[in-house]
Amino acid sequence: MEGFQDRAHILRDGLTFLDIIAADNEAQPLELTLQAVTEPRMRGLAAAFGLPDPPATGLIDKARFADVRAQLVWLAYVATNLKESEAQNLFAAFQAWKIIEKARPLRF
Repeated sequence: MEGFQDRAHILRDGLTFLDIIAADNEAQPLELTLQAVTEPRMRGLAAAFGLPDPPATGLIDKARFADVRAQLVWLAYVATNLKESEAQNLFAAFQAWKIIEKARPLRF
């Protein structure tokens, strides 16, 4: 049976790779977009889309609201990087998805 020690080399190799990338200031990942969303912007998006207001402090609180925070970052990405018509279509799809999720029967 494989355990942590059997796969420790993966962690070690991954950390070495990250160190190499960090040392090379010119290395940039391809096809990636860094999306930073301020806490006030997250609160505004949460209010606009009817999502819970995610706490801005405390690592545990942030972890508890990771799903909401991920949705808010996605909404911010759509709002800032897509054409208005595309953004409106995705926002409508998001709202429809939320309604479907809310209508899902509760598990006992």
